[in-house]
Amino acid sequence: SGATISGTPMKAGTFVVMLTASNSAGKDTQSLTIVIAAAGSGGGSTTSNSLLDTDGDGFPDELEIALGTSPTDPKNTPFGGAPAGTPQALTLAKFQIKLNFAKTGGDSITSSGQIPIPASFSPSGKQVVVDVGGVIRIFTLTDKAAGVSTQGDTLKVKVKSVKGVVAAQTGTFMLKIAKGNFADKLTDEGLVNANTSATVNVPVIVLFNNALFKVIPSVPYKAKQSKSGMTK
Repeated sequence: SGATISGTPMKAGTFVVMLTASNSAGKDTQSLTIVIAAAGSGGGSTTSNSLLDTDGDGFPDELEIALGTSPTDPKNTPFGGAPAGTPQALTLAKFQIKLNFAKTGGDSITSSGQIPIPASFSPSGKQVVVDVGGVIRIFTLTDKAAGVSTQGDTLKVKVKSVKGVVAAQTGTFMLKIAKGNFADKLTDEGLVNANTSATVNVPVIVLFNNALFKVIPSVPYKAKQSKSGMTK
């Protein structure tokens, strides 16, 4: 009505609406892309759904649901009832997300960085959980500090030892999540299916050695509607 387009959104997502204007001189049609973020999301800010923590235990709701603990009970946590505590810093050396809006199963996430390794660390059987903007993967490490998720994604952690002894050190990790569909999870971080060029904030959380590591990198994002989107 006039300059106002209004309505009641029924679900989150990206929607393209065709607008037509006409008069005696002719007619013109343009497309309007409307992005409906999920309730409570920040649309690319640091208050996205991936950081919502209803019970205040330090673990985001999305992460608790994926791990089978309660997002509304602060005594039911991924750390056996203990809170997450103050998040430790996570250093990323490389971080890239690729979305393929034209092909199902064509999305990927790759990352590498550094994480502290305690003295006498033994990787065999250790569980590592990675949460990238709500895209969550669980890895169980082998004695070589490598893990494969049930979806076939890979995580490798480089741990140096001298004659079998591991000293406290900074280890390097390499993450590859591929052949997935992540667009719905990442819409509230601003990775939308539209013609856009923007800076987005994507929370990255890692549960490792009974500690929570977190970083929220700000990365450039470019996308072509119904084709592809990519961070750099």
